[in-house]
Amino acid sequence: MRIKYLLTLLVAGGLASAAIANPYETTLKNGLRVIVKEDRRAPTAVQMVWYRIGSMDEVDGASGVAHVLEHMMFKGTPRFPKGRIDTISLQRGGSNNAFTSYDCTGYYFTFAADRWDVALDIEADRMRHLNLDPVEFEAERQVVLEELTMGEDHPWEFLRRNVRALAYSRHPYRHPIIGWPEDVAALTVEQMRTFHQRHYQPGNAVLVVAGDLKSTDTFRRIEDRFGPIPGRPAPLAVLPPDGPPEGRVRFAASRPVHVSRLYIAFHAPSVRHRGIYATHLLSYILGEGKTSRLYRRLVEGDRTATSAAIHFEDMLDPALLGVAVQLKSGVAPAVAEAAVFDELDRLCTDGVTPTELARARRQLTADTVFDQEDVSSVAINYGMYECIIGYRYYEQFLERARRVTAHDIQAAAREILNPAACVVGCLEESRGGPIGTEEESADEPLELPDLRQGYRLPASPAVNRLTAGRCTGSGPAVRLPIESHRLANGLTVLVCPQHHLPAVLLGGVVQVGSREDRPGAEGLAHLVAGMLDEGTPAHDYRHIAELVDGLGGTLETFSNRESSGLILKLLKTDFTTGLDLLDELLNESHFPPDRLELSRSQLLTHITALDDRPDYIGSREFNRVVFHGTALAHPVHGSPETVRSFTRAQLRRFHRRHYTPANTVILIVGDVDTARALREVAARWRMRPAGIRLPRPIIPIERQLRRVERTVTVADKEQLHIFLGHLGIARSCPEYYPLLLLDIILGGGPGFTSRIPRKLRDEMGLAYTTYATITATAGIDPGRFLAYIATSPRHRNAAVRGILDEIRAVREHRVSRTELRAAKDYLTGSFVFNFENMGLIVNYMLTAWMHGLGFDYSERFPALVEAVTAADVQAAARAHLDPDHLTIVEVKPKSRTGKPRARGN
Repeated sequence: MRIKYLLTLLVAGGLASAAIANPYETTLKNGLRVIVKEDRRAPTAVQMVWYRIGSMDEVDGASGVAHVLEHMMFKGTPRFPKGRIDTISLQRGGSNNAFTSYDCTGYYFTFAADRWDVALDIEADRMRHLNLDPVEFEAERQVVLEELTMGEDHPWEFLRRNVRALAYSRHPYRHPIIGWPEDVAALTVEQMRTFHQRHYQPGNAVLVVAGDLKSTDTFRRIEDRFGPIPGRPAPLAVLPPDGPPEGRVRFAASRPVHVSRLYIAFHAPSVRHRGIYATHLLSYILGEGKTSRLYRRLVEGDRTATSAAIHFEDMLDPALLGVAVQLKSGVAPAVAEAAVFDELDRLCTDGVTPTELARARRQLTADTVFDQEDVSSVAINYGMYECIIGYRYYEQFLERARRVTAHDIQAAAREILNPAACVVGCLEESRGGPIGTEEESADEPLELPDLRQGYRLPASPAVNRLTAGRCTGSGPAVRLPIESHRLANGLTVLVCPQHHLPAVLLGGVVQVGSREDRPGAEGLAHLVAGMLDEGTPAHDYRHIAELVDGLGGTLETFSNRESSGLILKLLKTDFTTGLDLLDELLNESHFPPDRLELSRSQLLTHITALDDRPDYIGSREFNRVVFHGTALAHPVHGSPETVRSFTRAQLRRFHRRHYTPANTVILIVGDVDTARALREVAARWRMRPAGIRLPRPIIPIERQLRRVERTVTVADKEQLHIFLGHLGIARSCPEYYPLLLLDIILGGGPGFTSRIPRKLRDEMGLAYTTYATITATAGIDPGRFLAYIATSPRHRNAAVRGILDEIRAVREHRVSRTELRAAKDYLTGSFVFNFENMGLIVNYMLTAWMHGLGFDYSERFPALVEAVTAADVQAAARAHLDPDHLTIVEVKPKSRTGKPRARGN
């Protein structure tokens, strides 16, 4: 698994954050580098072990070994056998995961601060005593191959992977992190063991611990666990020199896609190069926000694309700067390519303006603040940069970047953006025939006569107790200083001050979503919300975009089933300006005709592009069946037919009807004074007419009384996507908490602690992704019970059988006391992580307000979970899970002959 690196920097001067004020460091005698960050903002702790080893350390023919070894690290040790690591995370209310990059590999644990140090025991033990069982290795190899196939089915991942392979001629960066299929298929256990013994040792590792802890005590615990491990000098990698390609190399794939995509890659500086600072600012000027060069040219000016972005990350050796463009339907890639190179040439020739430079610096500064919202991000950045260059680079970046001049950026552009030394990749629009849908055997038995065979109740509990140090009971109490106020015109204001970061998040949420779309107008709520920042009588879209980007802030419009609106994230110094903008956009947007046509065309392209994703196709079809006949059956964004039909008059009527103070809630989280925030909101909104607060009754819908099977065929894909389930519950369901625990036990717990992922992925190796949940989509209206798996078509029957076996088992047999206890410990212990950043706090405030939970819900949650019994869970499973009357939607790849690929056994 790989996480995306974020550019993270130190905020200088008055914006400096306490979160970056105190790195304590040491190096153990065995060479282990240790960094401790004390951070008191929340009672949480993050531990990360980084190894200076990644896919760049692999030799030709053995690509993927670092990534496969990352998977095998969770197969356990003699002290912590298979499954125990995930069990510990479950019972202590934490999480664990890992990721492999080109330059390094990281393993992390997150826990409440009173129970984190068990992670030290785990990491120290698997650094020395990793199990590498051949049977487990073979099963995990199949999981990795499914993960690789999943990437091949994703258009952007497929395109970037192949462009990268051409951009380097000798350097290992040309290989995918996950490896090439033939290399992964040929890997052996001995290769794993040799790789582990060579690279997984203290002299090649960095340990970062961050959170609500004391550095002296933390150093003592680390020395106790890791000090005895023998160390040796880190192995030195000797890599062949590499450079940009000679000429403009092209890659074009003949595979059906519904929307053309263009990806152009240039060689860019290493993190060790003095030009790295100018390159980051260059990437902001070219592709960050609506004021960037490429967005203005391709999306706003030529109107040939719906998005244009820059991909660039700090890497140990020379990286790639990628230009990613998604084209409008019908636009030839050559047209967009010519426009990109023309715009790059303009920048190289004319340079950047003082306004562009000032804006890029402001954006970079604000992003630095935003990226320190949670302890995990801080730990990631310290560990990653210590691995590749030293964490001082991270701390000094902003100061050095501010010294970059317009001349420096122009020089960097001329060096990097060479049209005669790059790779141009293209996936050109080619539908390959329509998507086919057919309904199968709705009243006949499944073609699986042995569905009930092969199931047996485990002889021992599925979740094992810890032998020592087990942590049970509720997690730390969560108390938020939320204040609620309602103006005379009905506007609700919710404020939660959080002073650890000089930033503020402003939300304007209107109680209207796709559930309010009328028949024939599906997608209207979505389009109205999407155009909130497209202009008002006082300011056009350019002014709005320049204001937001100039402040270094972010503005996002949103619309879902239940609500619509916008979110502004700004530095605290811009709070007043942000409130002015929020007021204006929510109340005075007037949907200019020319902007309506641009927004419409962008939305139509987005809808079309979604047909390149089999997982989306399956989810959409599943909803059509389960929510048939209601507003819940259609996608939030509507259909091409409805989107084409909308008029400006419709949008304005919808806005006037729904976007009123009585129907709106303003949410403010961050470094603000509550009394001042309430005064500022009242000063702007109190004179606005109240409007009508429209009733929102639950949409009546009955659970299906028959089984329905649908098969959807898609061209040129590899994986089979299975969606299995039926109508779920509303958030007001009396059995919500038993079902929440059921989710953790059945299919939504951390790692492979839940029954379905443990059986189908960890034991059978059928998939990289599989889960089940009934509470995730519970809202005002019933959501859906859904079990999902993406697997090879040959595993279809085994996958369906395995899911149904587990559903029946949880209905027919009470969950064990051990399972129930572990699920409770996980929910209560991990609850604190729902408040790690401003966005999560806003989500909590809105949920508590919309569903009438009360703002003390965070304090009452542990007791609500603890009150649930095993009998409650079984009763809820019997009442709300029905394996005999469900919907199965399969998105099946079409073979080269045009016929659906055959089902397996």
